[in-house]
Amino acid sequence: MIIAFISDLHVGAAYAITGKRQHFGDYEHVSFDNAYSAHVTDLFYETMRNVGAYADSERQDITLVVVGDVVNGIVHSDDNVYGVGVQIADAIDVIESAVKILRARKVLFVRGTYVHDSDAVAAIARHFGTFAYSHLALKVDNCVIDIAHHGPSVSSIVTTRTNPVASYVRNYCAGIALNGGVVPDVVVRAHVHTPAIESVFLDDAGKRKVIGIVTPSWCGMTQYARARTRSLPRVMHGAIVYNTVTGEVVPFLESIEIRSEVSL
Repeated sequence: MIIAFISDLHVGAAYAITGKRQHFGDYEHVSFDNAYSAHVTDLFYETMRNVGAYADSERQDITLVVVGDVVNGIVHSDDNVYGVGVQIADAIDVIESAVKILRARKVLFVRGTYVHDSDAVAAIARHFGTFAYSHLALKVDNCVIDIAHHGPSVSSIVTTRTNPVASYVRNYCAGIALNGGVVPDVVVRAHVHTPAIESVFLDDAGKRKVIGIVTPSWCGMTQYARARTRSLPRVMHGAIVYNTVTGEVVPFLESIEIRSEVSL
């Protein structure tokens, strides 16, 4: 099976994906006048088409997993374009469109940061006949995928000797093993809006591998986000796919420059 991971849509925030467009590529239905939001929305549907094409080439079904922060909620109210009720309706529109494009067999939801998702994600999940899980152990094709929203930092990987994603996965899996639990094959996290894919070997022989995945966002950088990410120069949007049959991880990512260029 193909498991497609997306997260951090933050529907309702400025610079975020919007669901107020019933016709792909038609800017008439954009819910607010924001060129970046329109671009991200177009990119989202293009990415879903590319993920669907990959699944077709592999002749496998797709499950879509939304790893938290589907809506922006009530926090950072100055970043919100509309209220939570509309955010929920908008998010449903976005996910329904994604499911239709992917021809997804199932969609699953994982809760994000409470001040964002709150009870909104539960309402969205109910619309799709499922639950909003706090922490999910997904078992498919003899593979265990551990999915939660909060996890390691990513942005400091380039500037430190220690890889925070690899360290997190190694320590997390060691804790599970010490308590007699089943060590997952894949660990998926979100929250930091910066994607990463790391292969972590838990033994010296290199026989026990766990894949660490941190998903990208579908939200541009507000001033708050720039502060939290320590002024990253680019933002990454997209989806990360895991093929449970082949063990392949396939990123569908686009990097966007967010610095303003000025020449003197």
